[in-house]
Amino acid sequence: MKELKFAFTIDLDWASDTVLEYALSPIFKRDIPLTIFSTHNSEWLIFSFVNNSNIELEIHPNFCLNSSHGNSYEDVFNYCNQLTTEKKGFRCHKYFDVNEINEYYKSEGYKYSSNICTDLQYVQPFFNRVGLLSIPLFMEDGGFLLQKHSLSLDTILKKLPTRGTVVFLFHPMHLAFNSNNFDTMKMLKNSITIQEYQNISLETIEEKRNNSFGVNNLLWELIEWSEKNKIERVLLKSLVGEK
Repeated sequence: MKELKFAFTIDLDWASDTVLEYALSPIFKRDIPLTIFSTHNSEWLIFSFVNNSNIELEIHPNFCLNSSHGNSYEDVFNYCNQLTTEKKGFRCHKYFDVNEINEYYKSEGYKYSSNICTDLQYVQPFFNRVGLLSIPLFMEDGGFLLQKHSLSLDTILKKLPTRGTVVFLFHPMHLAFNSNNFDTMKMLKNSITIQEYQNISLETIEEKRNNSFGVNNLLWELIEWSEKNKIERVLLKSLVGEK
C-alpha cells in the first residue's frame, strides 16, 4: 500500500483549550501529522505549533449568518487574517463556498481549499476555477455519525482506495466526548451557552464523556491500522507540490 497516504485534519470549531488539550495531546505525543483549521487563536495550540513540523495551522472562516467572525465577507477576511496560521490553505465552516471567497484567498497567496466533504468516497484533488487546489474529504466524523454508519474500522477500510491521499476530518469536541451518535453532541451544544461551550472544563468532559465505543476509539483504531500497514501520514500542504 505504498501509494496510499492518510491526511488527518482537525476543525477547531471554537473548542476550549481544555477540550483541545484533552483531544489533541495524545496525537501530538505520537508525532502524527495534523492539519488544523482554526476558528480562533488558542494559546495552547499556538504554543504546541511553534517549531513542530507535524502541525500545519490554517484558517477555518465562518461566513454563515450571525457568525462571530463578522457580518460580511470583508469582516471575516479581516478576522481570519489576524489568526496565527501558515496561510497556505483554508476550509470554511459548514463548507461554505462561493467565487468571491476563492478569488480573495487566491489573490492573498493561498494554495488550496478543502471545502468538499464526501461520504466515504475518494475524490482526487483538482484545481478549481480560480486555480486553487481543491482537496476533498473522504470522511468527516460528524457526517459519519449523521449517516449512522456502523462505528467500526471495517466500515472505513472497505471504502478505502488503493492509492491517493485519503483525507479524514475529526472535531475536538467529538474526540473529547467520544461521540457515538449525531444527536447526543447536538443536544450537548444546545444545552449550554456559547460562552459555556468555549470554556468547557475537564470536569464537564469527564462527566459527560461517552464510555462505550465512539469516534475517539475509531480514530485510534485507524491510527494503529495505518502504522501496522506502514501508511504514510502527511499534511495537506504537501499535496500542493504533487499537482
